[in-house]
Amino acid sequence: MLPPVVAPTGLDAGTLRGWFWETTKPLIPQLIGAKAGVCTSFAATAVTVLLSDANVQQSRPRMEYVAAPNHCICLVNRTPDVRDLPDGTITPYAGWNPGVVIVDPWAGAMGYHVISIRAN
Repeated sequence: MLPPVVAPTGLDAGTLRGWFWETTKPLIPQLIGAKAGVCTSFAATAVTVLLSDANVQQSRPRMEYVAAPNHCICLVNRTPDVRDLPDGTITPYAGWNPGVVIVDPWAGAMGYHVISIRAN
């Protein structure tokens, strides 16, 4: 499993998009080797679209591009104090703070919800 990619705060949208590309570019050979596909592109696009939104630029929420062995998603507002496991595995959902937004465009393409919000 790949560790989450956490976007830095305080950068303008253009710089963030450049940072995102440079940070995720090394993952491409791993994704090809794992035969990863559409969900990877969808999650990357979700991050790019969110970073270009004026409201997101103003509020600067924490964003993570998360790649698991069989799926990729974008997480928004997961607090930095949520501890992931030592091997880089993301903490199970039950351990996340309330208000985490899960953005999964691939699920939307399959007819499910694109956005889910962790309740209390």
